[in-house]
Amino acid sequence: MTKCIFCHDTGVCKNCNGTGKWGATGKMTCSHCGGTGKCSHCRGSSSGSSSSGFGARPSSFGQPKTSSFGGSSFGQPKGGFGSQPSGGFGQRSTGFGAQHQQPREDPFEKAKLVVAEGINLLKSDNPVDQLRGIEMINSHEGWSSRKLAYGTALEVYERGCEDDVRYQLMNLILAFGKGDQRAFQHFQHAANDPKPELAYLGSLGLISLPQGVDEGLQRLRYAFDAGNAWLQRQATGEIGKMGQKAEPVLDLVTRNLGSKSWLMRRTTKKAVKGLKKADVNVVGFLVNQLMNGSTEDKISACTGLGTLGSDAKDSVDPLSIALTDQAIGVREKAAWALLQMEKHAAPAEQALQAALKDESPAVSMYALKALSKFSKISKEQKDMLKELEDHEKEIKQVQKTWGMKDKEEPKEAEEENAPPKAPEQEYKNKFFMSHSTKDFTWVQKVARVIESWPSCKAWMCERDIFHGQDWMEAIYDGIEECNWYVLFWSQNAENSKWTMEEIREAKLRNIESNDTFPKVTIVNLGMTEMPRLLTRHQGSKVTKDEDVSEFCNRLKTQIEF
Repeated sequence: MTKCIFCHDTGVCKNCNGTGKWGATGKMTCSHCGGTGKCSHCRGSSSGSSSSGFGARPSSFGQPKTSSFGGSSFGQPKGGFGSQPSGGFGQRSTGFGAQHQQPREDPFEKAKLVVAEGINLLKSDNPVDQLRGIEMINSHEGWSSRKLAYGTALEVYERGCEDDVRYQLMNLILAFGKGDQRAFQHFQHAANDPKPELAYLGSLGLISLPQGVDEGLQRLRYAFDAGNAWLQRQATGEIGKMGQKAEPVLDLVTRNLGSKSWLMRRTTKKAVKGLKKADVNVVGFLVNQLMNGSTEDKISACTGLGTLGSDAKDSVDPLSIALTDQAIGVREKAAWALLQMEKHAAPAEQALQAALKDESPAVSMYALKALSKFSKISKEQKDMLKELEDHEKEIKQVQKTWGMKDKEEPKEAEEENAPPKAPEQEYKNKFFMSHSTKDFTWVQKVARVIESWPSCKAWMCERDIFHGQDWMEAIYDGIEECNWYVLFWSQNAENSKWTMEEIREAKLRNIESNDTFPKVTIVNLGMTEMPRLLTRHQGSKVTKDEDVSEFCNRLKTQIEF
């Protein structure tokens, strides 16, 4: 390895990388002495700091002295090609005026200093200083640097502090003390706190210790039931990583598989997959829930079994029975689940054939797609599937025309362990915009007005289907989660087989709920007759922009904000 021209230590210079030739920057910085001439090994001894002459020290003016041989010595290159810079144009000279590079900071040492300052603030009795200290401790990604604060965090938590500080401290203790017996009492104290956020963190700590599992699961259940949507998502994700320990709280995961929140469904599905991978009997649990639970339980169970796909093939018979359930939602999710199992759904062929005649378009569509995976279907049925594919292409074309991108899945909180700063935005009124893609201009105009109202959102397939999500499932879920159904009625809509399917689905749900869900309103784009299934519902003729304002004003009077 090349010796540094300052200290002659045997470390590799950062500029020459061991080649003996300086880099383009011309900076003479040694990996050991940082260009100071004081090596961390030789401490600036005469054998460890040199100039361009062998063994020479830097002069009192900060310039290296030269040897009597014209500035070069035995064993060092002269000023020819590839040599060290000697003072030519654009190069740093080793003669008068040369400056030494300042030592570079060690990132780990800097992190330790910042953490040390944070620890000192944490020891204060002032909660503002304590929170500032925790913020400083967490400002570095280095795990080993932040762990230096673990002992102090234990002491301060035991001493007592304000709620905000206790929560942040428990995050620190949990990050570095899982499985640590010293933290057991602190976990126990936090787990029994009435605040669900703190109880949640404490329960996770207890579950990490053999003697705390039972109590931890009990307190986790309390935190889950008392917590908000953010906390329930966090808890669901953690349960999915617990393996066999999670069996007593499986119901906390499976109850939200049918949630209307996309974030919750995504987190719950991931947890179910994680538990199945850990050999937890989640399939048996879901089958029991399907056979004996409420309507909501059955919908969640079907969603979970469909999420597992072929891994839940033993549930085909119970799902076949669910295809005849009285509740539309159960039948739809059972048909969807069988579709996810592809060829493994073959034992349900007879039940799926019967489901083709179901009054719900969603059930019949899912059943048809499921049959196509393992059975021969008629030409008419193939044409129907082709129409579905064409409709999806139409949606993509509208996205392209309007410069719309696939909607990305919503993200969790900025920091995994941060408490929610505010409750999630909830829309009291959601409007499913049913339309032909050819009428999307009118849909956009009405949607803009609706979304200017407080707590209102318009659901449009061109915008609100997430990237990679099955569009047919998304549309049926959209109808289910919206409390208003807005039909844009035109000749295009009447000629669209898919729009007519949406009308039938919305009307069926409306009848089932005694005309309360979803509420139906119609934007008549110049038709003389209303659709047969919706003749009893009100509508407004809209053929110009002024009509849009009139329709929206009339609709606004019917809404509870």
